[in-house]
Amino acid sequence: MVFVILEVLFVRPFLKVGDFSVVAPVPNLYEAIITLGPFILNSSFLLVLISAGLAGYLLIKDSSKSTLITSTFLFAFLVLGVLSVFTTSEAVLLIVQNIVAFIVLTLLALWFTKGVTTKLVKIISALFISSYFIAFWFVVAPVIFTIGGPKPAFIVEILNIGEVLIIANVLPLYIYFVGIKKENYLQGSKLILPSIPAALFAGIYLLNPAIISLYSTWVFGYNLFLPFPFYMVALWFYADLIIRMLKVKKEVAYGLLLIFIAGRNLESVYLTLLAILGIFLLIQTVHLGKKEP
Repeated sequence: MVFVILEVLFVRPFLKVGDFSVVAPVPNLYEAIITLGPFILNSSFLLVLISAGLAGYLLIKDSSKSTLITSTFLFAFLVLGVLSVFTTSEAVLLIVQNIVAFIVLTLLALWFTKGVTTKLVKIISALFISSYFIAFWFVVAPVIFTIGGPKPAFIVEILNIGEVLIIANVLPLYIYFVGIKKENYLQGSKLILPSIPAALFAGIYLLNPAIISLYSTWVFGYNLFLPFPFYMVALWFYADLIIRMLKVKKEVAYGLLLIFIAGRNLESVYLTLLAILGIFLLIQTVHLGKKEP
């Protein structure tokens, strides 16, 4: 988790957006990040790869037919992912890799609903599946076109729908794991900490919307096409959910953090693995010896 956080805080912004020293000059920071970047990124990828393998092993230990199928596709994705990283990614390999990854995420999301009667869980799973399908379509559709397929239409519009689904999914996640109870908000001090990221987002957006839009788009994949209060409110709920879960169900908090760090586009094997691990940690609460909240 430490390497993953280092990657998203330092490596990804500098590699995708560029040198921020014009905005906030720090002596030699850009050079240091560029030097250490490959080590941090490769370490993160390796550790996430091992973690995904362990998740597949735990699925096999569950011994049910559904988890065996899920683990089979997961290990298939790990093999395809390694091939794509260490070889030249052919178009067909990229398409197959994305299809298998989407199958894994779909099976995990559906497994989350297994044995759970509340409709809220089904809504959460449906929103996850729909938003990730749109993310993979955004990657795969242009590749299909390059090898002779139909020209993709309404790519940006469809991508924006996926963004809406992800923002909307914050509320059912919050209600399921925390609940909308009056006693949760009686102590004002507990509301300050999750307000910090929301306030920072709003402040930077109002001062310089170009900076926050550039960072959000290239680092996390959000185009910020909705009015900014939607993102500010969603960020507050997400931060409050993670903070509350750290006190009672740490695996849920880590899972939510990994999903957030992975972003919405899943443009690489590494980011897809983060999303897979995040959802796996969420369902671990219900299906690997943890009681449903």
